Amino acid sequence: MFEVGAFPQGDWSIEDEIGLGFATTIGIISLLSIISLLTYLIRHLLKTRHPQASERSHAIRRFLLTDMGAYFTCLLLADLLYSLGYLANLKFLVDYKTSMGGLCTFQGMMFSVGYAGTGWFNSVVSVVTFMILVLRWKIPKWLMPVLVSLGWLFVGFITFLGPVIFAASDYVFPFYGPNNIGCFVLAGGPNYQTWYM
Repeated sequence: MFEVGAFPQGDWSIEDEIGLGFATTIGIISLLSIISLLTYLIRHLLKTRHPQASERSHAIRRFLLTDMGAYFTCLLLADLLYSLGYLANLKFLVDYKTSMGGLCTFQGMMFSVGYAGTGWFNSVVSVVTFMILVLRWKIPKWLMPVLVSLGWLFVGFITFLGPVIFAASDYVFPFYGPNNIGCFVLAGGPNYQTWYM
């Protein structure tokens, strides 16, 4: 069983603290930007219910109902969850160290969701755009729900099933924990962490 004292809790220098503060600031700006964009999109989507809705609101609604709109929305949601992980750094900055616990696990999970989700949906947007613009393929209607479902299943597998499967092994450390100046995947060392990124 893992004991808190068995792993260094991630004390850092003033340079590390400045770096973490900068990364946290950028993460919070990203979070606020994503929330603002989602609010803008939802506001225009709701406006289309009124007869006097502007052409811009209808154009946004038409985009969001396309396959690319679905991929874009999923990408924004994955980015939103990733940015939420940076909020944990506020507590770590106050304490001058990262530490094991629920907040560290939360941050590790949000970063895992973010890495997996943005990676998947960025790839989907790139490949589908290439298929449409360069190859001139007509994309079948069934592809979007399949890609979106596979994407979120992949994210769920990475985030939730990874720790469950790993818990059955004989490794002594928890799956998510302090890693340098933040919390991420501890399990399996650098090779396993690279797979998660």
